[in-house]
Amino acid sequence: DRPALPRAAPRLSSAAAAAARSDAGDSTDLSDAAPSPRDFLAAVRAVASHLWPRGPSSRSYPHRLRLLFSLALLVGAKAVLVRVPFVLKAAVDALAAPAARAAAAPAALCATYALSRVLYTAMQELRYLAFTPVGQEAVRSFARTSFALVHGLGEPFLAQASTGETAQDLSRANRAFAVLVRLLLFNVLPTVLEVALVLRLMALRYDRMFPLAAGGMAAVFVAWTLRVSEVRARVQSRLNREENLLSSATFNSLVNHEAVAWFGREAFEVARYDAILARIARANADAVRVVSALNMGQVILFASALSALLGASCARVATGAMTIGDVSAVNGAMLQILAPLTSLSYTYQELRQAVVDVEPALALRRPAAAAARR
Repeated sequence: DRPALPRAAPRLSSAAAAAARSDAGDSTDLSDAAPSPRDFLAAVRAVASHLWPRGPSSRSYPHRLRLLFSLALLVGAKAVLVRVPFVLKAAVDALAAPAARAAAAPAALCATYALSRVLYTAMQELRYLAFTPVGQEAVRSFARTSFALVHGLGEPFLAQASTGETAQDLSRANRAFAVLVRLLLFNVLPTVLEVALVLRLMALRYDRMFPLAAGGMAAVFVAWTLRVSEVRARVQSRLNREENLLSSATFNSLVNHEAVAWFGREAFEVARYDAILARIARANADAVRVVSALNMGQVILFASALSALLGASCARVATGAMTIGDVSAVNGAMLQILAPLTSLSYTYQELRQAVVDVEPALALRRPAAAAARR
């Protein structure tokens, strides 16, 4: 048997550990357990430390300037985007103006609406161009540091540990870190910023009911999505285990077909194969049910909040407190809140897996590993 890894060594990745447990007859998959909030925070801190390196190195100044420029473009792009519904509101209100004003004003406002979309896209693309060297340098720094730390563990660890498994863990951790950088900077942060800006604009223009209802919808939407996504991850993990078992059973049965035929075990092998197929069918059905529940819950939450806000807007239009353009603006603002939240389930699952995969490399940076290198 291979010697146990020392405490300072990176732990087995989830995939490698699951394979080892499967070989031992244990079907429990480590990916069933969600990363703790502490694991998520550790991953975020690792991303931040490599995006904003410490020290007065001359190489870090252009790096930091690019990062600040990218963040400024992000804020500017979102500020432009969240005002788009209110530009459309002004165009709708202009259409209701007297005929003397209705000729040129709506056309100019509609052009402004289209140009706002173009400006937003241009700022987004410029942000990608500015940030790409920063992100690539952060990934490179993370990978280089992890590789150096493994070498620093010394000969005892490198002689005992599985070289192939260690290399696989490092490679997976490097890919996971790149995923974390992409998700945090291009998905999570923009989503939080966009929702906050939309709620702020609604608070400035309308009474408190509007931002409170929209913010409450967003909070419940996120909670529901994360809860169901955890269930979905467990179902997917079960499906993966059964598919791996099916592949293993198929391979072993066909490789040993002479022994199977000699002992007359063909019916047994077919029955075992069919039992695995039945479990896979049930897991696939469960996966479809979970996705359906996720989608229906999201639609019900959004439609309920949208109906309530549009109903309140129409009531205020009847009393003269709001205009027809405001109804359009409220609808557009709610759609802007919904747009980044629709991909939340996918983002969370990717983020969840990336946190699990990056853990072996983060373990190298902890005090126990530092003590082992000394």
